[in-house]
Amino acid sequence: MEKFLKPNGYLAVHEMTWLKNNPPKEINDYFERVYPEINTIEENIRIIEKCGYKLLGHFSLQEDAWWEFYYNPLEERLKKLTKKYKNNQKALEMIYKEKEEIEFYRKYNQWYGSVFYVMQK
Repeated sequence: MEKFLKPNGYLAVHEMTWLKNNPPKEINDYFERVYPEINTIEENIRIIEKCGYKLLGHFSLQEDAWWEFYYNPLEERLKKLTKKYKNNQKALEMIYKEKEEIEFYRKYNQWYGSVFYVMQK
């Protein structure tokens, strides 16, 4: 998150965040692989303050928004791509990784999510 903070004014940042401490090993290991920069809300607030910003507020994107606008359409697209690229191993590996992300969210969405942080310099 630190790399996104700007030197002055208002700023809103959307960041993948741990919503609970001590996530299960499976999802923790997944994020160590795909996004090791993930922090808790408290850790992100410390980064915001360290960079000289005042936190005005934060909120989590609701789970149904993820499903309606991202994961459900993505699942439908992946079905078509799986058929289209059934003989392309490299493409199928990429499709598998996307399906893995969906399954992790389905299983562990109570542990992590998108949080919007609104701040002022």
